[in-house]
Amino acid sequence: MADFLILAFHRRLHDKPVVIKDLAIHFREKRKAAWKEEIKDGKVLKEETRQRTRPDSASPKPAKPAQNPSPQAAPADVLTPKGGTEKQ
Repeated sequence: MADFLILAFHRRLHDKPVVIKDLAIHFREKRKAAWKEEIKDGKVLKEETRQRTRPDSASPKPAKPAQNPSPQAAPADVLTPKGGTEKQ
């Protein structure tokens, strides 16, 4: 943006024609070329590899029935946050 203003002002001071549309196209092409060069020569910040499942394990296995988390806890007991049980 500053380049555009400086170039237009310089042309105005030296009584040269200032064609805004031509200047805009010139700077747009210049920015686009710089962006393409940056993309082409850019460095990789992080590279990840995804682990794929094996074809034989692709089919879902049947779900196991839920087990009672504590074998001593009766159905009327409630588990506390620290793993203990309380009577209701």
